[in-house]
Amino acid sequence: MMRLLAVLILVYGQTEARAAERFQDCDFCPQMVVVRADSYQMGTPLGAYEVDAASGEGPPIRITIGRAFALSRAEVTVAQFQRFTAATGHRRNERCAPASPPSAGHPVSCVNFADALAYSQWLASETGQSYRLPSESEWEFAARAGTPWPRPWGANNSFEGVSISLTCDHANVYDIAAQAIYPRSWPYARCDDGFAAIAPVASFPANDYGLHDMVGNVREWTADCFTASYWGRPPDERAWTWGGGCEQRVVRGGGWLSRPTDARPARRHGVPATARNPDLGFRVARELSDAESPAPKATLRRITLFTADVEAAKAFWSQGFGYRVSAEDPNFGNAGQLQRLGLPPDARLHFVMLAPANPAEPLIGLLGTRGGEFQAPPRVNDRPWAGQALVVLKVADLELTLAKLADLGVPLPNEVEPLDGPTGIRGYGTTVITPDGTSVIVQQLNDP
Repeated sequence: MMRLLAVLILVYGQTEARAAERFQDCDFCPQMVVVRADSYQMGTPLGAYEVDAASGEGPPIRITIGRAFALSRAEVTVAQFQRFTAATGHRRNERCAPASPPSAGHPVSCVNFADALAYSQWLASETGQSYRLPSESEWEFAARAGTPWPRPWGANNSFEGVSISLTCDHANVYDIAAQAIYPRSWPYARCDDGFAAIAPVASFPANDYGLHDMVGNVREWTADCFTASYWGRPPDERAWTWGGGCEQRVVRGGGWLSRPTDARPARRHGVPATARNPDLGFRVARELSDAESPAPKATLRRITLFTADVEAAKAFWSQGFGYRVSAEDPNFGNAGQLQRLGLPPDARLHFVMLAPANPAEPLIGLLGTRGGEFQAPPRVNDRPWAGQALVVLKVADLELTLAKLADLGVPLPNEVEPLDGPTGIRGYGTTVITPDGTSVIVQQLNDP
């Protein structure tokens, strides 16, 4: 078995877990999270298990988010929307009522597209900033948070019909409790998320971009007109609209009444713009000025390494450098991926996504296999492989880090070298080798 071959994915640009890049323009404004520019695959392959081809989510297309933007950390709340209605006299159709009496911290629901648009325009006028509804491509990019799976927390553990679903650990969807009180004809998740109906915002863990409830709780309006195909849509962050408006707008994310297959980032629905439902809400986006936009960085964003021992590699990154397992799939991939990697049809791929404790460090992916040996894949978009790039990590205590690695049986370098070069960087550094043969430069920098 080859121990380390190459990088499967090497992307330059944004680092994950941007939760530290937050701001709030006023005391009644939503807290916003900065989302850096990058590219991703929008939609679902037509052969995927849960793809809904009729809604136009497949075949997928490549989208480039060319400019950083901000997205509200959670859905707009009842309290935030009430501040708007009190200031403007805006009225909603009260015939739509939430399933349970909401508190100030619940997401506002029973809002149609015009309600959501009016709130974002009022917020813009109050703050002087460019608030708006997110485009469909921005929304899915933020919801995926850099992950390749149907849901940010994993691949096959939340499919509709599985006996025990992990969905309830991460999202408020149509589950056992909701089905008992609000019986519907569609399938429900075989778990209990703790809420029979709508939940207070941020009741579930944030994704790797620091955003809560992108999947579940309430479905969310986007700025796009709905079409049952991605054919012809802008391959960037722009909303797809046309003059004169449109009868249906795109709604994303699923909600507390959504069947499991509808609670995932790629799922899209066309909903009449006038609709008000008890599981329908929204969040806002804000454009960033040049001064606010994160500067483009040529830093390593994500690197996926071939490994002969997934567990040993997980221990190296998690115990040695504080990485956490953000998602894991022991049965990753499909027949096409196995073929491209030179593996037999009965082989199994084991993929692990590790998120860094420090959001400035790269996301690490580990890819292992059972039943075959890797062959070098072709270069992807002319990006370099692992052997042509080093992973550089900065730690607070180099001596402590090396001690942790020694406990794991990692061979340690003979010398730790001082950093005192012409760039002005001061500190100490050394190079360690992962169980897979990857070179990792570890640095402890002195305070300036």
